[in-house]
Amino acid sequence: MIEFASMTEQGGRDVNEDAVSVEIVDDQTQCFSVADGLGGHGRGDEAAHLAVQTAADVFRAFPEQEELTKTIFESAQKRVLFEKKERGERHSMKTTLSVLIFRQGKAAFGTIGDTRVYCFRAGSILLRSHDHSMSQLLCDVGQISPEEVRSHPDRNRLLRCIGEEWDGKSYELSPDALDYDRESAFLICTDGFWTLISDEEIEECLQDSATAQEWLDRMTAVVRERATVPDADNYTAVTVRIQ
Repeated sequence: MIEFASMTEQGGRDVNEDAVSVEIVDDQTQCFSVADGLGGHGRGDEAAHLAVQTAADVFRAFPEQEELTKTIFESAQKRVLFEKKERGERHSMKTTLSVLIFRQGKAAFGTIGDTRVYCFRAGSILLRSHDHSMSQLLCDVGQISPEEVRSHPDRNRLLRCIGEEWDGKSYELSPDALDYDRESAFLICTDGFWTLISDEEIEECLQDSATAQEWLDRMTAVVRERATVPDADNYTAVTVRIQ
């Protein structure tokens, strides 16, 4: 059985520009999506909600489609660009998007921007998505460490997002459909969440928890305690465990 929990909090911002969607077809066919609107460009909250709503709509309509994750990202991009054009919003309405899908006994995910997907096995990180940000690029070329990505001044400079014209394929898909079992767990979270909690702390919270809700509550307590600076970012997360 796939068990999940979700949360989103405003932090110190005037508006929560994060969005979450959960679409359930049956016990084994589910889609979780999280988006983080780009606040500096305006109408990020609208772009984020459009993106996760599109993910839910496409998943509900085509749960058996072979390239479903690809279709979700292409559809979200088209929908946000259409809305931008209709409203004459040239430079606004941009968002990250991460999607985690379970179907036919396999898991798959896709991302664009810096909203992360983590996959765990037996309480430890098995893999995580790759951030599309300037700080991650600096890490990739060895100029900063993985831990410095969390606090680097260029952390909020995204290289790819929904709502910006793409040069080729800008989203990134998981390498293959992932097997999962009762030792598997998954986390989707915005940068307002993962910048305030280390990978080691995420693992510790998972290892000390029996359910998805307990795991989420433990992590949220850590993040909430640290999200006390003025103008603290919105933070959002979805936890998934296999029971």
